[in-house]
Amino acid sequence: YTLYHDRGQSDLLAALFTEDARLDIGGFGENLDTSLSGRDAIRQMYQQIDGRSGGPPPHKHAIANLRIAIDGDEATAHSYLLDWGGAATERGPGGSMYHERLQRQPDGQWLIKHKRIVCTSELTVDAVLSFTI
Repeated sequence: YTLYHDRGQSDLLAALFTEDARLDIGGFGENLDTSLSGRDAIRQMYQQIDGRSGGPPPHKHAIANLRIAIDGDEATAHSYLLDWGGAATERGPGGSMYHERLQRQPDGQWLIKHKRIVCTSELTVDAVLSFTI
């Protein structure tokens, strides 16, 4: 996800989501907070983000403390996100968390069914983990 996002490859990024996926982004301010349903809507949002920079986006995401729990054909993943570059948010630095529900496809590939990106500058880790996915 971050490799495609940081390189402006929104089509490849969107392909990581199920057709009926949901993406929720919160805590960053009205210019970034959103809730989207469907792979096409997710692709369009990332294409808009990519288009703002007129070339590869200025983002450099780093993921830490990744935890994945698998339960049959579903899994949950939690990770910390550090992001260098890009537009400043209204709330300033403080990091973020990815909170995801993954689904194994018939071909064995794991895709994102629901991804929640939450700014942690004003929230504890426990508060972020309390959000449903």
